Amino acid sequence: MGARMFGIINTGPVGCVPRVRVLNATGACNDGMNRLAAGLAAAIKSGLATMLTTTRLPGLKYSLADSFAASRANFDNPQAAGFVNADSACCGSGRLGAEGKCIRNATLCSDRDAYAFFDNVHPSQRAAEMSAHALFVDGPTQVTAPISFKELSQHA
Repeated sequence: MGARMFGIINTGPVGCVPRVRVLNATGACNDGMNRLAAGLAAAIKSGLATMLTTTRLPGLKYSLADSFAASRANFDNPQAAGFVNADSACCGSGRLGAEGKCIRNATLCSDRDAYAFFDNVHPSQRAAEMSAHALFVDGPTQVTAPISFKELSQHA
């Protein structure tokens, strides 16, 4: 239909969201879910590279954001990213703040910026801002490839 520029964000480590972690007795990430997410990320990257080399689409440009790799760093070393907590929800109830929804009488942490997750599945505002900055401003090659979203937008 004529589209030649694509910005694609793959899925992150879904096995590490509090809603999934709470199902594990130790609160650890679900490695099986993360392997599936990593496999999807690899398939998207491979498919885009193949499309770029095997099709004749003049002007085709894309940026693939590796949400899995970017987010994984926060779970492997949360303190380096400035988080005190990367496994629990700031707003919720029960174990890991993930057994109950973030509703009116839910427990709310005192410092939202210290948490990677606001509720049992969504990133905190600070985590989302960090991701957006990595995807749209910095765009290091380990997060976006073959070009950053910023570079992609400059081709429009």
